[in-house]
Amino acid sequence: MQTPAAKPSLRLILAAAAVLVLTGCTAGSLGSTTTVLLPVAGGTVPFSYGSHGPILEEKDGVRMEGAGLEANLEKRQVEYYFKFAVKPGAVPLRVTIVDITEDPVQIVCEDRAPRLVNGEWTAPVVPLDAKDPSLGWLFNVEESLRAYRITIPMSDGRTVVLTQVQAYADVIKAALRKALGLES
Repeated sequence: MQTPAAKPSLRLILAAAAVLVLTGCTAGSLGSTTTVLLPVAGGTVPFSYGSHGPILEEKDGVRMEGAGLEANLEKRQVEYYFKFAVKPGAVPLRVTIVDITEDPVQIVCEDRAPRLVNGEWTAPVVPLDAKDPSLGWLFNVEESLRAYRITIPMSDGRTVVLTQVQAYADVIKAALRKALGLES
């Protein structure tokens, strides 16, 4: 008797699709990086990408480990996901993440008492109803680039500011919409 194959999670499917699409969209030699200026609210920001998509930013002892949007199928909502690592001894006092892609800019996450676990910070879940007007870009047919400004005042008096750009391929956006029941 054969057991049924395990059903892959939406997260795994979306991650695999993103790698395939972004690898095709940014094909080039492995290890090469391209930087362009991305228009955002109030100006432009440098956006670096390589053969596997956007480069995770690193600056002043803070290294981004993840940024993006995920579907919570049980609650039929979307949730932002952000994670960074800090060098040993660094203590963030606050974390503010703002979507600066377009006007009006929008605070996505504000953690006034960030906690590190093994030198890493993960944003508290930031749920949004799948029909939230700030997610209108999910309905654009083409790939979307979103720019997030991460501001981190540190206990030593420094303020680290990173700009992380995340790419959302059209197939990823379609899968998110379908999974959330926004289209058939």
